[in-house]
Amino acid sequence: MSEKELAVSFLTAEQCAQRYAISLRHFYSLIERGLMPKPLKLGNCSRWSIRSLEEFETNKKIPQTNSFDPAMFLRSKKRKRI
Repeated sequence: MSEKELAVSFLTAEQCAQRYAISLRHFYSLIERGLMPKPLKLGNCSRWSIRSLEEFETNKKIPQTNSFDPAMFLRSKKRKRI
């Protein structure tokens, strides 16, 4: 595999977010909730293989970008009012 082919077979977080037309913050929140595959760590870099993303797309339903989940905005601890 050539260096050019290797570079194309892995995506950055920004490229993954663009692929699904979502924000970078939303992409990371989907990873934390287990709704997207975890990255491969290459030194200090995190990369997602296109093959794992394609397998994920065929095996799982990708969340809609315009869906609203109010549970995302709930806080786990209540703040005390003064």
